[in-house]
Amino acid sequence: MKQKAQARKSPIFEIRAVYVGNLISTITRERLEDVFIQCGSIIDTKIRCSRGKAVTMGVAVPLDALSPRDRQYATVEFRDTKAARKALGLNGIVVDGCSLVVSASPADLPEVQDMTKRSSNLNSREKKPLNCRV
Repeated sequence: MKQKAQARKSPIFEIRAVYVGNLISTITRERLEDVFIQCGSIIDTKIRCSRGKAVTMGVAVPLDALSPRDRQYATVEFRDTKAARKALGLNGIVVDGCSLVVSASPADLPEVQDMTKRSSNLNSREKKPLNCRV
Protein backbone atom coordinates (compact mmCIF):
# COMPACT_ATOMS: atom_id res chain seq x y z
CA MET A 1 0.00 0.00 0.00
CA LYS A 2 2.89 2.38 0.71
CA GLN A 3 4.18 1.84 -2.82
CA LYS A 4 0.85 2.98 -4.29
CA ALA A 5 0.87 6.12 -2.11
CA GLN A 6 4.41 6.94 -3.22
CA ALA A 7 3.49 6.39 -6.87
CA ARG A 8 0.63 8.90 -6.55
CA LYS A 9 2.94 11.52 -5.02
CA SER A 10 5.55 11.32 -7.77
CA PRO A 11 5.07 14.01 -10.41
CA ILE A 12 3.69 12.89 -13.74
CA PHE A 13 5.84 15.39 -15.60
CA GLU A 14 9.41 15.82 -14.41
CA ILE A 15 11.50 18.51 -16.01
CA ARG A 16 15.21 19.09 -15.75
CA ALA A 17 15.58 21.71 -18.46
CA VAL A 18 13.89 25.00 -19.22
CA TYR A 19 13.61 26.89 -22.48
CA VAL A 20 14.52 30.57 -22.45
CA GLY A 21 13.35 32.95 -25.15
CA ASN A 22 13.38 36.65 -25.96
CA LEU A 23 17.14 36.82 -25.53
CA ILE A 24 19.22 39.83 -26.44
CA SER A 25 21.49 39.00 -29.38
CA THR A 26 24.66 39.56 -27.35
CA ILE A 27 23.77 37.15 -24.52
CA THR A 28 26.45 34.64 -23.53
CA ARG A 29 26.34 31.24 -21.80
CA GLU A 30 28.12 32.77 -18.83
CA ARG A 31 25.54 35.55 -18.50
CA LEU A 32 22.63 33.09 -18.64
CA GLU A 33 24.28 30.83 -16.08
CA ASP A 34 24.83 33.84 -13.79
CA VAL A 35 21.07 34.41 -13.89
CA PHE A 36 19.95 30.78 -13.45
CA ILE A 37 22.56 29.51 -10.96
CA GLN A 38 20.40 30.87 -8.14
CA CYS A 39 17.90 28.10 -8.97
CA GLY A 40 20.33 25.22 -8.51
CA SER A 41 23.18 23.29 -10.07
CA ILE A 42 23.38 23.70 -13.86
CA ILE A 43 24.54 20.79 -16.00
CA ASP A 44 24.55 22.55 -19.37
CA THR A 45 23.46 25.75 -21.08
CA LYS A 46 23.05 25.98 -24.83
CA ILE A 47 22.26 29.10 -26.79
CA ARG A 48 20.56 28.10 -29.99
CA CYS A 49 19.94 29.94 -33.18
CA SER A 50 17.17 29.58 -35.72
CA ARG A 51 18.96 31.36 -38.59
CA GLY A 52 16.21 33.93 -38.99
CA LYS A 53 13.31 31.49 -38.65
CA ALA A 54 11.32 30.49 -35.59
CA VAL A 55 11.95 26.86 -34.73
CA THR A 56 11.63 24.65 -31.68
CA MET A 57 14.90 22.79 -32.16
CA GLY A 58 18.28 23.97 -33.36
CA VAL A 59 21.98 23.58 -33.01
CA ALA A 60 24.36 25.61 -30.93
CA VAL A 61 25.88 28.33 -33.10
CA PRO A 62 29.33 29.87 -32.57
CA LEU A 63 29.07 33.51 -31.53
CA ASP A 64 31.17 34.68 -34.48
CA ALA A 65 28.68 33.09 -36.92
CA LEU A 66 25.62 35.01 -35.71
CA SER A 67 23.93 37.64 -37.82
CA PRO A 68 21.30 40.31 -36.97
CA ARG A 69 18.52 38.15 -38.48
CA ASP A 70 19.19 35.26 -36.12
CA ARG A 71 16.63 34.51 -33.42
CA GLN A 72 18.25 33.18 -30.31
CA TYR A 73 16.83 31.05 -27.53
CA ALA A 74 18.43 28.78 -24.97
CA THR A 75 18.03 25.60 -23.01
CA VAL A 76 19.29 25.48 -19.44
CA GLU A 77 19.59 21.96 -18.03
CA PHE A 78 19.65 21.48 -14.28
CA ARG A 79 20.87 18.63 -12.12
CA ASP A 80 17.42 18.10 -10.57
CA THR A 81 13.76 18.87 -11.16
CA LYS A 82 13.49 21.14 -8.13
CA ALA A 83 16.00 23.55 -9.67
CA ALA A 84 14.23 23.49 -13.04
CA ARG A 85 10.87 24.22 -11.42
CA LYS A 86 12.44 27.09 -9.49
CA ALA A 87 13.83 28.45 -12.78
CA LEU A 88 10.30 28.63 -14.17
CA GLY A 89 9.68 31.31 -11.53
CA LEU A 90 12.15 33.56 -13.37
CA ASN A 91 9.70 33.98 -16.26
CA GLY A 92 9.45 37.69 -17.01
CA ILE A 93 12.73 38.65 -15.35
CA VAL A 94 14.53 41.46 -17.19
CA VAL A 95 18.07 40.57 -18.24
CA ASP A 96 20.12 43.07 -20.20
CA GLY A 97 16.99 45.02 -21.10
CA CYS A 98 14.93 42.03 -22.32
CA SER A 99 12.05 40.41 -20.46
CA LEU A 100 12.89 36.70 -20.65
CA VAL A 101 10.33 34.00 -21.36
CA VAL A 102 11.16 30.91 -19.27
CA SER A 103 9.12 27.81 -19.96
CA ALA A 104 9.08 24.03 -19.68
CA SER A 105 7.88 23.89 -23.29
CA PRO A 106 9.45 25.42 -26.37
CA ALA A 107 5.93 26.12 -27.65
CA ASP A 108 5.64 28.99 -25.15
CA LEU A 109 8.65 30.87 -26.54
CA PRO A 110 7.97 34.04 -28.55
CA GLU A 111 10.06 32.67 -31.41
CA VAL A 112 7.68 29.71 -31.80
CA GLN A 113 4.54 31.77 -31.26
CA ASP A 114 5.65 34.11 -34.08
CA MET A 115 6.00 31.10 -36.35
CA THR A 116 2.53 29.87 -35.39
CA LYS A 117 0.99 33.29 -36.06
CA ARG A 118 2.64 33.52 -39.47
CA SER A 119 1.45 30.03 -40.36
CA SER A 120 -2.15 30.73 -39.30
CA ASN A 121 -2.16 34.03 -41.24
CA LEU A 122 -1.10 32.22 -44.37
CA ASN A 123 -3.80 29.58 -43.90
CA SER A 124 -6.56 32.10 -43.17
CA ARG A 125 -6.06 34.27 -46.24
CA GLU A 126 -9.16 34.53 -48.36
CA LYS A 127 -8.96 32.18 -51.31
CA LYS A 128 -9.97 33.77 -54.60
CA PRO A 129 -11.77 31.65 -57.16
CA LEU A 130 -9.82 30.84 -60.25
CA ASN A 131 -10.97 32.61 -63.39
CA CYS A 132 -11.01 29.86 -65.95
CA ARG A 133 -12.32 30.07 -69.47
CA VAL A 134 -13.76 26.94 -70.95
